[in-house]
Amino acid sequence: APYSNTQDILDVNFSTCPVANWTTYSVASNKNWDCSSNYNEINGYNGDVGSDDWYISPAINLDNYSNEILSFKSWIKYSDSGIADPEVKLKYSTNYTGNGDPTLATWNTLSYTFPAQEDTWTQSGDIDLSQITGTDVYIAFHYSSSGTSGGQAAWWKVDDILLTGDVSSGIVDIKSRFNIYPNPVNNTLFINGDKTISEILISNFLGQKIIQNSNINKKNIEIKLANLEKGIYLISIRTQNNELIISKFVKH
Repeated sequence: APYSNTQDILDVNFSTCPVANWTTYSVASNKNWDCSSNYNEINGYNGDVGSDDWYISPAINLDNYSNEILSFKSWIKYSDSGIADPEVKLKYSTNYTGNGDPTLATWNTLSYTFPAQEDTWTQSGDIDLSQITGTDVYIAFHYSSSGTSGGQAAWWKVDDILLTGDVSSGIVDIKSRFNIYPNPVNNTLFINGDKTISEILISNFLGQKIIQNSNINKKNIEIKLANLEKGIYLISIRTQNNELIISKFVKH
């Protein structure tokens, strides 16, 4: 069977605000998605007009993955009699440009489990994105309010957005992109190439993460492996433009 390595494609818990590479866009109203207090929230009450407000992910290359699963949790207070539940629609687009008015793009709506009662954090359930293909896919949380008074605007919070996917048997020869040496390695693994590296993940063949380094932003790095057990490992290199390249190495 092909080796499958499940990785986090998006992992957002709003511990740092604003979240890098996510876009907040208001089509209508002076209200906006606001990242604070470890969640993202919006409330159209007392706005200048009814809300049409978007929170949009960075571009995701879903062609690099299979079995993609999205999950998050949401919270609601108050109600909006003029909007069919939920007031926050979960959507995706394969033709959004990455900036500007999202209503100029085509968006498809995904269903999820939203709160059945107020003041209760509710898990969305596993949302299967495996049928969606494309190298620039965007996911959006689209909030609407039918007005600005009581009964015309709901208060929503979203948190713990997680998108995972399997990097299917893409153990490729990466000598054209990166040099990884020495292989086998004893103490220090060197990686250099012509692409800027944003993240490194080393895992074993059970898919267990051993080492993960994020926010690298270098073309040449070295990784200390003296304490790593002997064996065969996979190294996943994510470049700054979101290419994902996987190779294997031996630890002596």
